[in-house]
Amino acid sequence: MKIALCTCEGRVERKDLEKIENAIIFDTLCCEDLESKFDIIGCSHPSLRNAGKILIDLNNLVFLRQKDSAEKAKIILKAYSQLLSVEPYFMEAEVDNSLLVKTDDHNFASMLSKHFEPLYVLTDNRSISDIALAIEGKLESISGSIGEFEVRLNGIDMRTGKRISNIRVSQILIPGINDPREGIFSSELEAVEAIYNRGGVLKVKSLEYRDEMCGVSYNGIGGCKLCRCPHGLIQHRESVVVDEISCPGCGLCSALCPSDALSFRIFPRNVVLRMIQTMAEYRKRKTLLYVCRNAVTKVYGSGKTESFFPVILPCINSLSEVEVLLPLVSGFSGVCILPCDCPHGDFEGIKRAAEIAEAFGIERIAVEKDFHPELIERMNRLKPISSDFKLGSSRKREQLLEIIAFLKQHFEPATYRLSFDNFGMLNVSDSCTLCKTCQSVCPMNAIDRRDGRLEFIHGLCINCDLCRIFCPENSITIESCLNLAEADSRKVLKELKMIKCPRCQRKHISENEYRKISALTGQKTVTLYCDSCKPVIVFEGIYREVKGEENEQDK
Repeated sequence: MKIALCTCEGRVERKDLEKIENAIIFDTLCCEDLESKFDIIGCSHPSLRNAGKILIDLNNLVFLRQKDSAEKAKIILKAYSQLLSVEPYFMEAEVDNSLLVKTDDHNFASMLSKHFEPLYVLTDNRSISDIALAIEGKLESISGSIGEFEVRLNGIDMRTGKRISNIRVSQILIPGINDPREGIFSSELEAVEAIYNRGGVLKVKSLEYRDEMCGVSYNGIGGCKLCRCPHGLIQHRESVVVDEISCPGCGLCSALCPSDALSFRIFPRNVVLRMIQTMAEYRKRKTLLYVCRNAVTKVYGSGKTESFFPVILPCINSLSEVEVLLPLVSGFSGVCILPCDCPHGDFEGIKRAAEIAEAFGIERIAVEKDFHPELIERMNRLKPISSDFKLGSSRKREQLLEIIAFLKQHFEPATYRLSFDNFGMLNVSDSCTLCKTCQSVCPMNAIDRRDGRLEFIHGLCINCDLCRIFCPENSITIESCLNLAEADSRKVLKELKMIKCPRCQRKHISENEYRKISALTGQKTVTLYCDSCKPVIVFEGIYREVKGEENEQDK
């Protein structure tokens, strides 16, 4: 790993920087003509943007003017080296030269006509019909994405008088429109960007979606709706549909997804967790600082401050409960969160993490608009909860249950029941026959039928409602909540006597279910056999019937 560090013209002691392995030291790094590509550059000056894979401004973030500066810098660089494993994946949208614009300005339309063909203009100015397809009327709706927008209109072609109700265009420019999709512009100033987009748009893919892990539907029946987009770019159908080319990469949908079906590719969650574990190697008092990349300048300063370790994120919205709670059980005294002033601040994962921590009497999570060194100092006076906790699972919901179980070992909750809509508490009535339908449709494996018992792990339930919808006996009810007392435990919801398969002796059906199925089908004997043995018995019966022998089930 190649590292470039800078003394900033002597502001930082060279002897401290020389303690860092694999580092080449400069006095004015931003003025250098760097010939080789570095893995990490300890400066974020714009001139260095193409000189390294990762830029982190160690000097301006005051790390190298703190106590133990060299040790902290080593840990910071080691933590950020985790990002070197993240390979960007690019996606492209084809964009032709078609454009729909709303304007009455003939000169503006004339300028656009030099770059776009066909050019559709919503206007009341008839003179524009000489240079473009001028449409008098109103816009009704826009569907699709950049390169393939379908626009519904109630309009008239000013030149021919023909009615126009539908057009297809690659890009749209409507002053004042509130639509976050790529290729839809709300200001005439953005016409330059529309011109630049001609020929195609290339963007980094922000999300990865794995439908086999998703609980949004089962056989076309709607279930989980927990993920959402502050920009309206997510739809819940038989799978989650994301307008990926328009996604600005805030990561909220992945933070809200309890099953890891949606994962954030720009700054993966597993990388954040490894960074926390690396930063926890500093064994003295410290605070973890999550900071939005657009707010990082708020942390710049020339003075000293108490020890904090930064994780600079594309957006604070990408934090789930796990990333916020893990530092508290991994040796940090507190977690400070510094968002930018973006309009899509939701922070639901942070809010739920704070509620869980407060239920255990832990008030060490702070969301601040500005960086306050005195807050870091106050947090660092607190003794860490633990420094030995290690995650055992790789999935988000299981990790959260591990943290809750650990907290329960050390703290008595002031309240056990939290009003969370992403957890469900199941109850089963006497009509349950242990038919396994609920187990089959559960996307989280929260329900398990074994040895005549229906078992339930409350903390795994995402309250998708699929088990209740598909239950043939209507025996399931669900309460939306997180019960800390039962979150990580396996609870028996129902227990019934099971019947053995006469052929393989495996217990496979409850007495209640046997009575119901045999009464409905009239097949009392065949119903006794399990699904594996039943085809064999049927085949053997046909064979004996052909041979004129007595069937086994008739003996």
